[in-house]
Amino acid sequence: MKTFFLFPLKFVSYFLFIFLSISYNLSASESFTINVKNSVKGAPITVGVPFPIEALASSDNIRLVDRDGNEIPSQITEVSRWLPKEESVKWVWVFFFSTGDDKYELQYGSDISRLPISEPKIKIKKVSQSISHIDANNSIGFVAADLGIKTAIKHAQKTGIGMVAIKNSGHYGLSGYYAEQAVKKGLMVMVFTNAPPAVAPHGALKSLFGTNPICFGTPTGSKVPFILDTSISMINRGKIRVAAREGTKIPEGVALDKFGKPTTDPKKALEGVQLPIAGFRGSGLAWMVDILSGVLTGGNHAGRVKDPFTDFSGPQNIGHLFFVLKPNLFVGNSFNKRIKDNIKTIKKLPKIKGVKEILYPGQSKFHRYKNNSKKDIFISKNISEDLKILNSIK
Repeated sequence: MKTFFLFPLKFVSYFLFIFLSISYNLSASESFTINVKNSVKGAPITVGVPFPIEALASSDNIRLVDRDGNEIPSQITEVSRWLPKEESVKWVWVFFFSTGDDKYELQYGSDISRLPISEPKIKIKKVSQSISHIDANNSIGFVAADLGIKTAIKHAQKTGIGMVAIKNSGHYGLSGYYAEQAVKKGLMVMVFTNAPPAVAPHGALKSLFGTNPICFGTPTGSKVPFILDTSISMINRGKIRVAAREGTKIPEGVALDKFGKPTTDPKKALEGVQLPIAGFRGSGLAWMVDILSGVLTGGNHAGRVKDPFTDFSGPQNIGHLFFVLKPNLFVGNSFNKRIKDNIKTIKKLPKIKGVKEILYPGQSKFHRYKNNSKKDIFISKNISEDLKILNSIK
């Protein structure tokens, strides 16, 4: 790591002296930290930066971000004199307008800037006694979401209601995993997250919404929790990827190819669009989740969430929203009795031929877990080979 302390720059428009320092590390992952003292919001800043020659050949992948990871418009011009020379480095002028922050980061590299940060500086802002806003700092989604649900649970235990919004996160796996954490604490929960484009809005030719899962969980008065975890698409995108990897077909009526024709080919489905559940109603639900987890939280939305498999131009900035509450807020201690009566009444309904029991969401998965935990897990040859390759990496 090298640090340069540059000469003061006098801003004509503000008649201020601002001192800057730059730290950079010439490695495979390139980034430069620009520290600014006494910065005035809106002030023009011009600073010399020692930039790797190879990076200048891919200027489309150069970006300047503030301390929150938000991209800032900037102009980069090569310098031919005045500043020190160094092997494999060319000095450039970086011009931008200050946002009032004291730190900025200049990034480059098509496959580097979007990688999750291994040691993120996650920030939790307490909005009220019941609400917090988390900036995940481009961390792995599992880390950010786990912190988010635990924070929401603590709020709910203290005040009865807990809400946590998360921005600058990544894919967090199963929504039901986080819902189950709250239910085990005797709490009711709703979980929302958006995802990369996969589903076309009703009437549109292009995919924009993610599979945007909707998740709800509640205690049932028994060992088996009620966990509804469903995407708004006819099929989970992960199942399409597995089918493409294993060379198997997907069901009919779940996806269209890039020409808008129905397909059972998973590779063509990944290039095309997935179909929402219930037609325009599913599209509406996807839109709702995009607003709750994207617009509301500060995360990407309206199709701007990047696909982690194909788009390496920047971080995903996925948004999550956790809403947790005590189930006895309105009916007191009678909740357990009421939820048991609700489930019992529905289970007693006349059943269609071939149905032995009417199951509530989460019940079937719980039974499969109990049965499969006693058995071996079989995986395909392709997946097994992938795991061997990953295991060989040191």
